[in-house]
Amino acid sequence: MKIKTVCVEILGLCVVAGVCGVAANAINPDGIALAKNYFKLGASDEQKGERTAPVRVEEPASETAEVSPAADRNGQVCENPPDKECIRVDENGLNLACFDFVYSSWVAAQQGEAAIVFLDARDEDGYVDDHVPGAVLVNHYRQAKYLPAVMPRLMNAETIFVYCSGGDCEDSRFLASSLIYDHGLSSDTVFVYEGGIEEWIAKGKPTRKGNEP
Repeated sequence: MKIKTVCVEILGLCVVAGVCGVAANAINPDGIALAKNYFKLGASDEQKGERTAPVRVEEPASETAEVSPAADRNGQVCENPPDKECIRVDENGLNLACFDFVYSSWVAAQQGEAAIVFLDARDEDGYVDDHVPGAVLVNHYRQAKYLPAVMPRLMNAETIFVYCSGGDCEDSRFLASSLIYDHGLSSDTVFVYEGGIEEWIAKGKPTRKGNEP
C-alpha cells in the first residue's frame, strides 16, 4: 500500500508541475514556441532574415611592387634624372659627377643651351699648362683672390662643375664644400668632377693653355 501511495503522489506532482510550467510559458512573452521545429529552418524563416548568408571577406589588394632605380653601365644605382647619369653622393654630401655627364654638360654650355660654369680648383701653374676650355680659375687656397669676380655667375648658374687634377687630388672637393657651406650655394647645383683634367685629357677632349678661360 505504501509503494502504491508514493507512486500516486509522484504522478500527481508531475502533473501539477507540468500544468504550472505550461501556464508560466504561456504568460512569459519570451516563452518557447512549443509547436515550432527548432532543428530545421523553414523558408518563411529565411525570408524573415533569421538565416544570414555568410559574409564574403575580400582579400586586401596586394601592394604595388617597388620599382628598383635604374643602374648605370657599371651596375651602380642611379636615382638622378636621366640627364644626370652615374652621379654619386659621397660621405660629405657632395655630388660626384662622372665623365659622361660632365662632357655632355660642357657641350651644352659651349652651345649656350644652359647656364653652366666650370671651376678649376688647382693652382695657377696647373691652370696655365692645361685647363678645360671655358673653365674659370679659382685656386682653392686663394679663394679670396678669385671668387669675388666669379660669384655673380655662380649665383645664377644652373650647374657648377669643380675639378682639379683627378685621382687623389682633393682640391675640387674642398672648393665645392666651401661654395656650399661657406658661400651658401645650393648643393643641388654644385658637382665635383672626379676624373679631373687628367681623365679629360685621356678621353681626348680639348684643352686650353694660358690665363684665359
